[in-house]
Amino acid sequence: MKYLPQSQLKLYLKMGRDITQFIGIGEYFESTTFDWVLMSGTEDDARIQLIRSVDEGDDYYCDVMSFSTIGEDNPDEIKEFRGNLDQCLTWLKNEFGGSPDKFLGKGMIDQEYENYGKNRA
Repeated sequence: MKYLPQSQLKLYLKMGRDITQFIGIGEYFESTTFDWVLMSGTEDDARIQLIRSVDEGDDYYCDVMSFSTIGEDNPDEIKEFRGNLDQCLTWLKNEFGGSPDKFLGKGMIDQEYENYGKNRA
């Protein structure tokens, strides 16, 4: 997987592009979740949100953006932070163990899910 260089995160946000990062596989009651973060905004006013998608995919259906999310059913599960880019990266690391070196373009999160699917089979 080709990750965005940390030096380009500001540029992506400045161009209005969202960036994503896979966090891990979790559980919510009886459901497996594919947990990831979405960052949007600008360098000075960024928003980062944990998205816990219900694992509804398979080998042929990897559109993570269209999966149901836990937050839709339980708003208490929505976790987000607003601040400048550096503050958001610190929150990501402290809350979820994320890394500034593991971001992808928005559409690339589907490839992370596809890789996860291949490894679980």
